[in-house]
Amino acid sequence: MKSNYELKTEKVYSKIYNDKYNYHPKQAFYAKKNIIKNLKQSKINLRDLKKKNILNIGTGIESVVFNKLGAKKIYHFDLSRRAVKNLSKLSKKKEFKNIVSKKKNVVKSKIILSEKIDFVFLQGVIHHFNNVEKGLSNIIHNIKVGGKIFLRVYKSGSISYFYVDFMRKFLGFKSIFTFDKIFKKRFKVITNSGGQVRTDFFNYLYNHCIDNLFVPSFFLIEKKSLLNFFKKNGFKNIYYDKNIDYYHDDLYNKKHISCSYIFKKIKVIQNHKIKIKHVDQLQSIKYREKKIKLVVNFLKKNLKKIKKLNEKKRINLAIDLFIIVEAIRFKNSLSNKIIKIKGKKIIYPQTLNEIYDRTLSTINSYIK
Repeated sequence: MKSNYELKTEKVYSKIYNDKYNYHPKQAFYAKKNIIKNLKQSKINLRDLKKKNILNIGTGIESVVFNKLGAKKIYHFDLSRRAVKNLSKLSKKKEFKNIVSKKKNVVKSKIILSEKIDFVFLQGVIHHFNNVEKGLSNIIHNIKVGGKIFLRVYKSGSISYFYVDFMRKFLGFKSIFTFDKIFKKRFKVITNSGGQVRTDFFNYLYNHCIDNLFVPSFFLIEKKSLLNFFKKNGFKNIYYDKNIDYYHDDLYNKKHISCSYIFKKIKVIQNHKIKIKHVDQLQSIKYREKKIKLVVNFLKKNLKKIKKLNEKKRINLAIDLFIIVEAIRFKNSLSNKIIKIKGKKIIYPQTLNEIYDRTLSTINSYIK
């Protein structure tokens, strides 16, 4: 029997990853661009892929890209039946025979392979494990000495996930169906189609809300504990994006909301059970600026009132908060196309303090 975690995760991503499951050309283009960059960061030459075994978890589009780039063999795993079914069907074709796809919850079960892996590619995956260290432990024993693992994870301390972490305290999976109705009524769209998530703000907004609010497991990883986990398990950290405890003034670049880590296996060590910690954005970070402290205290103080709002109001509040933070990021990182809501242009915040002020006034308008 599938666990609640598996069923809910599969449901969430079947709603927003239609393009990725079907290998839409635009999504394949962006996946290829990122993979080439990440291979370079990992000091892996594209010409050497023909000698390398790859392990990948996700929708399958990255496995297809690795095939196109010439990888020797690709092992793909995911808990989604759709991802595995599509990729298994594709692997029957001669040019995709080197892809092996199996349905597996890697947190629950070890991956056991007959050959060692040269490169593990986990883009946007581990922060949705319901036990991060167990999921990683079930993967890394397959990596050969000298092999590498790439991780791309949500960044604790970014303003985007500061808001997500707060909103998840008053909204959960059971509201996903009501959310669809409200979103469609407000914006006339509820799905990602034609690769439009990068060009249409409302597709972007819908995807962002579904991905972050309703996925059953959402983990903002503490860097120190992640580095310690890999060190104790025989890996050397060879790359990570520099980040500090928090940096909220990141609205002009979408890149600041996620970070990359690359580890190289230098010796075989018996599995060490090292806890990888989640960073609660309201409780675990020592904020210094007066304005941020004021907002944090306000959110803590009023969380109970927000939880008492009816479901529709909580959903609309979450959407309004997302717009405050994400409209300016979309404009600066993806498209400067004019965004209108009900015929009115969005008035973008000009400063971080303006975002905080709008947050307070928006929440007050719901709980007064």
